[in-house]
Amino acid sequence: ELYYRIAEYSIEVSGIQEDQALFYNMLRTGLYYYATVYDKHNIKLDDKAKEFLYQCNIKEDLNLLEATIETIVRRCDGVVSEQDLMDMELYQDNEASLSRLEKERISELLQSGISKTEIAKRLGIGRATLYRKLMEYELSE
Repeated sequence: ELYYRIAEYSIEVSGIQEDQALFYNMLRTGLYYYATVYDKHNIKLDDKAKEFLYQCNIKEDLNLLEATIETIVRRCDGVVSEQDLMDMELYQDNEASLSRLEKERISELLQSGISKTEIAKRLGIGRATLYRKLMEYELSE
């Protein structure tokens, strides 16, 4: 009987694909985190830059969103505009751009001397997936 009572009700939880406020909150907290990591406390996104990021196809991939925020913090200072994001060529509607960003992120982590287990954990992937990506991108182990 408990199953039938539970089955009567459904709970819908919106993801960042549908919830713009949640997406902006994730941007804000991500910027704060990486600003602390890289000691760049003056970095901010203007409203058009936030809207630009929301319109991009990164809402489905939280790892890519995190990598993007980290890249923005590393490369920019002060107020980041939509034009700054376009100049960085972070977002194009093709897989090559996403692969380039992923390859860059993996390469940076490898150069930092972090273990492969920790790199896989930070990227949110398994060790086997990391090794496949290392081979795919021809990165030295």
